[in-house]
Amino acid sequence: MWADFFDVCNLRLPLTVFVAEVLEWYKLHISQLSSFGMIRVRNFEYIFRPLGIEPIVGDFRRFYQMTVSMGFFSFRQ
Repeated sequence: MWADFFDVCNLRLPLTVFVAEVLEWYKLHISQLSSFGMIRVRNFEYIFRPLGIEPIVGDFRRFYQMTVSMGFFSFRQ
């Protein structure tokens, strides 16, 4: 699963401030987040940045709701 985080989900270390803020807001450790959840967080950030908009957790929360499946957390629209 961790290999998928770096390969498929495009996770990079150190984490961006936005990813860290999302994890902090939802009180999640990175190990609790599913790979699909990380994809949604990173895609959200990648959509906002080229538009010149700083992604913030408040905007992310307007588009996504946290879900739990098989013990891992994710986000759905």
